[in-house]
Amino acid sequence: PLTSFIYAPYVLLPFFLASPALRALQRRSGPHAFVWRHPLIAIGLLTFVVGVIWDAAQEILLTRAQFLTYSHVIEFGSLDVGKTSQFPLLMASGLITIIMIPASVLLYRDDTGRSQADKLAQRLRLHARRPNLANFLLMAIVLNVAMITFSSAFWLVRATGAASSVACPW
Repeated sequence: PLTSFIYAPYVLLPFFLASPALRALQRRSGPHAFVWRHPLIAIGLLTFVVGVIWDAAQEILLTRAQFLTYSHVIEFGSLDVGKTSQFPLLMASGLITIIMIPASVLLYRDDTGRSQADKLAQRLRLHARRPNLANFLLMAIVLNVAMITFSSAFWLVRATGAASSVACPW
């Protein structure tokens, strides 16, 4: 996330769509409803749904336009297998939420108006002197670990030979 400014809006858009959806669900439900008792789980689930749809729409468009190519994919859950436009729908669109969900949870503001990132950053000694830097470092570490996890899943598929379909075999 620190090396590409393209990822920031891509990863954050699901939060900006899931957050108002959560507020709408909370307005329509009572105080004993799941969305009130577990707002972080609810924002995570909503981010997952929005994120999968958002990623699938974007990447299907990009692979069909040949802007990007997945050279090796697992056949199960993939679209256009064996073509340059092949796309691992279940794998890629599900895994990208590994980055989107922590971002959404860290940005979620509770009824006190404080974000979860701020609450976690207060546990760091640096927060007393430089609260904004502590927030930034916490978010950077969490999102970079999430990004490494996301990328490692693709490496693992490639390294183990699980990806059996090649784009344009010859």
